[in-house]
Amino acid sequence: MMFSVRAFLESASYDQLSRSACFHYVRTLQLLQARLNEFNKTSAISDATIMVVVTLAMAAELTGDFATVANHIKGLEKIVSLRGGVRALTTHNNMQVKVCR
Repeated sequence: MMFSVRAFLESASYDQLSRSACFHYVRTLQLLQARLNEFNKTSAISDATIMVVVTLAMAAELTGDFATVANHIKGLEKIVSLRGGVRALTTHNNMQVKVCR
């Protein structure tokens, strides 16, 4: 989640992300895509994957990239649906709250 930290810190000071933030963003997307493409779909719909997508959406909103926010939200909706809906997110107390934000 280095990307989200860099994006947050840099959003107040710069008009665009640094090389370091861009590197972490690309790496995060690569790791997320690898999880989504795994044969065993358990990791694709895990709490960790959901939180990565939530964090990416929040970082995109922070940087004003609302088209990317929409893409992450669509992906999040699909993952939550595959999990059985918001009510099925019971493994962690705050998971439902975070997804509904």
